Order: sequence, then structure tokens, then C-alpha cells
Amino acid sequence: MTASAPALSRPAQHWRGVAALTTDQVLCSGQLERLGVSADLFPGLRETVRVTDSFRSERTVTFHALRPTTLHLLSGTQLMHLAGLAELRLALGVEPGPHWQSVAHAVHVGGTPDGEWNGARLEFDSGHYDVARMHAKLQAFTADGAQVYWGMTSALRVSRWAARYPNVTFLYVPWWHDVQERAQAAAGQVRGRAAAREARAISRNTARARQLAGSVPVGLKRPDGHGG
Repeated sequence: MTASAPALSRPAQHWRGVAALTTDQVLCSGQLERLGVSADLFPGLRETVRVTDSFRSERTVTFHALRPTTLHLLSGTQLMHLAGLAELRLALGVEPGPHWQSVAHAVHVGGTPDGEWNGARLEFDSGHYDVARMHAKLQAFTADGAQVYWGMTSALRVSRWAARYPNVTFLYVPWWHDVQERAQAAAGQVRGRAAAREARAISRNTARARQLAGSVPVGLKRPDGHGG
């Protein structure tokens, strides 16, 4: 929650969290915080997972779900993939609901994506795909002309792959960010040469969400609260 935004009541936080977790299945504490929801309203499990970003490959986070069994039946990698695809939804500004289908925790073969949204293919990439597998998946997803939204945890990878596949929408999805981390990243206040790149990537995500909200496909809402 930002300092300028009024805090939701606990019941309102609960129902907002239920709506998000019903759609996404798993969110991390930082994601719930950015939604204005207290993470302690939902069962949690602390895990250390490997990601590829600008600075380090391991992060320890707490994942949350509606039921503890969801957390204990899935591996840390599976939990991260669900949270990563949820971050793609948040980056696009898509409202929770049945229009957003996530199976990011499943083992996929061939050209099966992590999810679908209104006919578009969705994929979360934590940085573990090699170049050959990236090309194979991208070619399979785009073969019939479908829209593809591909989330990545590295802003550098986003820029590199966007240059190779201009018909695919690549987005930077640092799913582990809490409110403070996101604000610092958006302002370019993180350390290292990647700061400006990550700030630009977050800015592009915001612009993309606004562009999609203007067209109001199912599952999006304009800033004035109207829409699908």
C-alpha cells in the first residue's frame, strides 16, 4: 500500500485477496502488499527460489494461497511460476477472473503455454530457458498469428528478445517486488548499471497497461472504473 492511498478495511482486503488468489492461485507477500492486501490474511510458505535478474539468482520470499495444501503440494519453482504469471497479469492491468487462465505450475511440453487470456498465449520466463528452447517455444506460440505476452525477470532479456521477435509483447515482471522495491526500481534508485534499464521497462509496462485499458478487452478496467 502506498502512503497516499487510503487503507482498505480488513474485510475489503480479504475479498480483494480472494479474487486475486482465485485467479492466480499463488502470490508472494510483495504482490499482495502492492494490491493493498495484508499478507497475514492468507496461509504462507517461505521458500528460496532461483531467478535470473540483474543482481542475484536466489531470493527468499513468502508465497501465499487460499489453502495451505496448495503451497505444500507444489515445489518452490512451481510456486514461483504461478507468482510470475500473476505478475504478468498485474503488469498488463488485467482484472482477476475466469478470462485469465493460469497453468504455470504444470510441466509443459512442446508448444503449450503457461496460460491463456482471451485467445492470447501467456508465458512466464524465470531465465532458465536456453536459446534453442526460447526459439522453439516462441515459434510454436506465434505460428498461427496469436498474440503472445511473455514475462521475464530480466529487463535486459526483455530488450534483447523484443528485438528478435517484434510481434511478441515481452514484459519485465519482477514478481518479488514489494511496494518500496517497486517504487525504487521505477525511479531508477536501485544499484548498478541496470537501474535505468529496469526503470524504463517498468515504465513501458505501465504504458502497455494503459494502452490495453483504452481498448477495454474483457477482463480490463479503465482508470475511471468502467470497462469489461
